[in-house]
Amino acid sequence: MVEKDALLSFLQGAQDADDVTAYFERVRLAKATVSHRKIRSLVRQDREPLTISSLPRTLQLSPGRLEIKFATVLDLTEAMYALARVLENDEQEFARRYEECAVRESDIDSKEVDLMFLQLERDEEDRNQRLSQETERPIL
Repeated sequence: MVEKDALLSFLQGAQDADDVTAYFERVRLAKATVSHRKIRSLVRQDREPLTISSLPRTLQLSPGRLEIKFATVLDLTEAMYALARVLENDEQEFARRYEECAVRESDIDSKEVDLMFLQLERDEEDRNQRLSQETERPIL
């Protein structure tokens, strides 16, 4: 199989050449020095969508953190591809579970208030215990 553009280019060159055999030889020698490795474009294939629970065990996730353990580049590629498929399928759920949530001031305020009430309760219990101990002591 030959690419259409390559064939058209070759035929145009052959048509313009005085000596087609010499032209063919030049093309063949030039082709021998060109690498046969081509960049391949990504072709989407129908694949079942992956879910977060189906990620490989080599991929460890926690909020704001991703760790991939791999022995070969192929292992790394497969783990990253699986992650990409999960993100393509259910990005919102992934974000809900693993994005580091920015701490809101209202969250800080409510936590601080809860801690203050807890401390007040403890202080009140300590005060009541001291008062009860003082009332039990005989006056001298």
